[in-house]
Amino acid sequence: MRPYLPFALLLLCVSLFAQSEKFSPDLEALLAATDDPVEVMIVLSDRVDIATVKADLNARRASLEERNVLVPQLLRAKAAATQPPVLAFLRNETQVTNIQPFWITNFIIAEATADDLTRIAALDAIERVDRTYPAAPDLTFDEAPAPVIENGTEPGLRAINAPALWNLGYTGYGRRALIIDTGNDGSHPALIANWQGNVAGRAGGWNGPELPEDGCDHGTHVVGTVLGLDRLTNDTIGVAPNAKWIGGGVPLGDCNNFTQQIPGIFETFQYAFDPDNNPETLDDRPDAINNSWGNPNYECNQFYADIGTALEAAGIAVVWSAGNEGPDPETISAYKNFAESLVNTFAVAAVTTAPPFNVAGFSSRGPSACNVPDGPLNIKPEVSAPGVGVRSAVPGGYGNKSGTSMASPHVTGAVLLLKEAFPSLTGEEIKLALYVSTSDLGEPGEDNTYGRGLINVAAAYDTLVAQGNQPVPPLPTDLDVIAANLLTEEFYCPGDFAPEVIFENGGTDTLTSVTARFTLASDDFTFTDSVDWTGTLATDEFDALTIALPTQNMIDAGMGDLPPGTYRFFVDLVNPNGQADDRVLNNAIRAYELDLEAPDPQTAALSATLEGNICDGTEPLLVADYDGPGTVLWFENATGGDPFAAGNEVVGPPVQGAETTYYTQLTYRNIGRTEPAPSSQTGGDVERAGLRFDALSDVILYSVDIFADEPGGRVIRLRNADGESVAQKVATGLPAGRSTIVLNFEVPQGSNYLLEHSGGKFLRFDQGSDVVDYPYTIGGIVRLKRSDVTGALFTTYPHFYNWEVRPLRQCARVPVTVASDTTQTAPDVDFSFSTDTLDLADGFDVVQLTATNTDLDDYEWYFEGQVFATGGATDFQLSEPGTYTFKLVGTNAEGCGAASARDLVVINSDLLSSTETVRADELGLQLQPNPAQSSTVVSLNNGGTLERVRLFDAYGRLVRTHTGRAAQLVLSLDELPVGVYSVAVESEGRQATLRLVVTR
Repeated sequence: MRPYLPFALLLLCVSLFAQSEKFSPDLEALLAATDDPVEVMIVLSDRVDIATVKADLNARRASLEERNVLVPQLLRAKAAATQPPVLAFLRNETQVTNIQPFWITNFIIAEATADDLTRIAALDAIERVDRTYPAAPDLTFDEAPAPVIENGTEPGLRAINAPALWNLGYTGYGRRALIIDTGNDGSHPALIANWQGNVAGRAGGWNGPELPEDGCDHGTHVVGTVLGLDRLTNDTIGVAPNAKWIGGGVPLGDCNNFTQQIPGIFETFQYAFDPDNNPETLDDRPDAINNSWGNPNYECNQFYADIGTALEAAGIAVVWSAGNEGPDPETISAYKNFAESLVNTFAVAAVTTAPPFNVAGFSSRGPSACNVPDGPLNIKPEVSAPGVGVRSAVPGGYGNKSGTSMASPHVTGAVLLLKEAFPSLTGEEIKLALYVSTSDLGEPGEDNTYGRGLINVAAAYDTLVAQGNQPVPPLPTDLDVIAANLLTEEFYCPGDFAPEVIFENGGTDTLTSVTARFTLASDDFTFTDSVDWTGTLATDEFDALTIALPTQNMIDAGMGDLPPGTYRFFVDLVNPNGQADDRVLNNAIRAYELDLEAPDPQTAALSATLEGNICDGTEPLLVADYDGPGTVLWFENATGGDPFAAGNEVVGPPVQGAETTYYTQLTYRNIGRTEPAPSSQTGGDVERAGLRFDALSDVILYSVDIFADEPGGRVIRLRNADGESVAQKVATGLPAGRSTIVLNFEVPQGSNYLLEHSGGKFLRFDQGSDVVDYPYTIGGIVRLKRSDVTGALFTTYPHFYNWEVRPLRQCARVPVTVASDTTQTAPDVDFSFSTDTLDLADGFDVVQLTATNTDLDDYEWYFEGQVFATGGATDFQLSEPGTYTFKLVGTNAEGCGAASARDLVVINSDLLSSTETVRADELGLQLQPNPAQSSTVVSLNNGGTLERVRLFDAYGRLVRTHTGRAAQLVLSLDELPVGVYSVAVESEGRQATLRLVVTR
């Protein structure tokens, strides 16, 4: 006999045939439909009377410190005293699996069959058995990309009067919000500096096994409204921009596939009581918990209300979105439909962001369907906040969303502002102040549409003061250095390990020095070092400090060659001007993880080819004997730096000394179709169309081309084989026509990925079997398998053209070493074209090439890797627009050779405009810098005015057009892949074209 059986038999004193009375109706229905084990909540009868505990604590005006210790202590003690016999029965007398005990209100979650559940329900210790359901965010409406707004303040923040608290110095500093949602994009520039994990470590800022991420974009949008601020652009999207966020760690799945069961959320509620596992501390615990999710399946039950009451008794404010099931009455669902006090389940309705603050049609209405008496507790929701067309953060950018999910974070942020001013008050007291100080909307008084009305955080502040509460002055800001961002790569190559911290002088004193104390840690070691900065930084100015690793101290400690692996990197800015910082909580920032990769070279036969000898100063003709997929990039360094050329045959920089080494690595372009067929259509009636593909190795999906009939933003999403969203790009301000979208998606090796267009304006797609040529494959890199369009899986090519894909981890470049004769000097080899821009519209298709040095003994002219002529001058015929590369190899009398390369732009101005085509120097056209990375400035050095600027790619295709008179134009290049382009400028009836090289 098993040791616990006698005690278990004592518990089994109720007839087994009557136990369904303890089953919820939903559980009974589920058990009738399946013989498989189901996940259930086993609720014990003996639970803490938490409402009485809370009432006693309130009556005694108990401190937050006492509540912080006492409430979880009572709950834990009750579970410890009553659960062991039940757990022993489950483990020894049943086939129950996945047993998870909880103490927050004394229950156990497990998976069990109907037979075992009947036996469990027979225990006197059990009050109720219920099934669990997946939890889901309250879905949002009107999703659309949105821009960054420099120095912006969202209208919803003004609607609740948050700036009035900012003007008093209260911005949420030192306060914390726990966000239970689809996850959070912790790398977003509006959120990265506000993560609690920066000061408390991963476990103190994220309740989960991995690191912050968002399976959708819902949770990122929510936390952005609570406290988001991009310090570099001063774009304020959050109510409490100096507060910290904690991630719930229970992502609710992606936007279309909610798989998270309720146990993880219960566990996160328990985590909220003590994130750092030290009951004596308060500075780790959230002041507020935002819940923009719900579960319409659960009925009213005291069990669920007890969880909110326990958190409230401990002093934490719990805030809920009302739901988006309106406008019918009684549409507020669990868990926000049950109330034991005026603000116990604080549900928030959604209204517009501007007067007259009309309620949104989708906003759920009361009264509560739960069995509560008529009166204020039966009225739902409690308050209203802006929830229509709210702009906030989404992974990869910003987006506009509507929903009560957008309204509740306004209230959560308001709680944080008030908690900074009144840190000793409970969350219940803060919510009550917001509740009684609202601006009435709708019917006079509290109603089941708006609740009490629109929150007003300044009025709530005045209410608390009028009640006799003395606000705590904001901390001083004489010396306040702020870690604004940490710029890192997901992986580094050896010798290229250099994170960059961006910091701001948030103090009133000029900043002249600061120390960046950093920690680099792996599973095998932890190393702490520091780097000093000196300079002059005025209030609100920014600077950057690069921390090149390894430092000299690391080298001296024998850590000069860091082994490949995963590292954690943390920076803390200390000692501004040699003194203590007034606000230390915003000094720290950390990278989630950094990967240092091992060399993994690509193989190719490389050589330096010249007719003559390579001598001192020779510019060699470098050749990669490579006929595989991708494009060869050439570098002067083994790691880091930008390529100086691309292609199998290039001219290198001059050799230096007896030996010079050049390096190559690969990038992959032109995967898939290059552009839509003439019969392509606009995909207005195609939702979530995309391409299925396999990543045959770990890659970066760097860029794709899209084609649009009208300008506007687009949302591009990457899903894995399970349909989960793993990456997203929000592209704004796109013109009509062709655009290159830089995605930079990391794609691990795997099958059945989906790249889809999931929002924004429509895109073009090819339809019809005559245009499909699946699969499109590039070597061992990627395979485009088929389209994924509802009703037309294999007969379309949707949206995404001309893919550029790069190996994810390619650190070691292939070297080619060139030996040279240092006793001889290389000749000067260069040449010119008869025209910088060959215009086919003029009736000419022949260009003359002439060597500028006439003293050479031999001349060889190259085009596309082949010698086509010899001698000091030659002609060449071209018939198609584009940018073409020619090379000249020359040899002097001493037998020393050198090479030169130039690009010729060929256009057809009949296709461009009727303006006169002239040389670039005649128009005064210049591009600075060129080559360029993120931007170049287009101007005319003769003082002329730009009237139209157009950018063409290497194939002569129009990429972008800018019109309007200006002295100069900053041409953004961030969205363009590396390559050669042409910039055509029109001014006063003339046009000229100049070659532009884009590097990274």
